[in-house]
Amino acid sequence: MSTLISIASYTLTHEAHLVKSYLESEGIDVYINDGIMGSESFLAYTGGIKLLVPNDQVIKAKHLLSMYKKG
Repeated sequence: MSTLISIASYTLTHEAHLVKSYLESEGIDVYINDGIMGSESFLAYTGGIKLLVPNDQVIKAKHLLSMYKKG
């Protein structure tokens, strides 16, 4: 398996899952780290909910993420 790279972090669980769904619909393998831990205020303190993708998909994922943010 490829090394997983963090491409974004969120403080709200639903935001992370929305972006995960978008990237997956575009063919990107996405994993969520810290998505089930404690309260959202705790997650914000610890660096948030991280979206991870395989290192060979990072460039495409970041491009799609930039397009998602513009939309």
